[in-house]
Amino acid sequence: MKEILIKGVTTPVNFSLRVINNFARKHGMEFQSAMEGGNNMGFALLDHLASLTMEALNEGARRSGLTTRYTEDEVWDMLDDEPALIPRLYELFAESITPLTDRLGDILPAEQ
Repeated sequence: MKEILIKGVTTPVNFSLRVINNFARKHGMEFQSAMEGGNNMGFALLDHLASLTMEALNEGARRSGLTTRYTEDEVWDMLDDEPALIPRLYELFAESITPLTDRLGDILPAEQ
């Protein structure tokens, strides 16, 4: 789990398998495609970043025992208020996804 500074508050954020799976289902993607797309920073659309960030913030809060939950509108407001969060979120995502893809490399079937 990682942390990110939002409006001066350290906030847990967790780009986990659960988050990627929820994101993939929500956007009609296959899990493996979401993993591969994320590893190549394929989440270039801001709506994907906002959706993925909402899931990761909620998962970070859940895993930390916090009752705080975020909506996509709240994430959009965060991004509007602090655009510098955008590259930091991509960085945190990349830091989180790389070990996941390494560990899943032998488990997920290869694309045909």
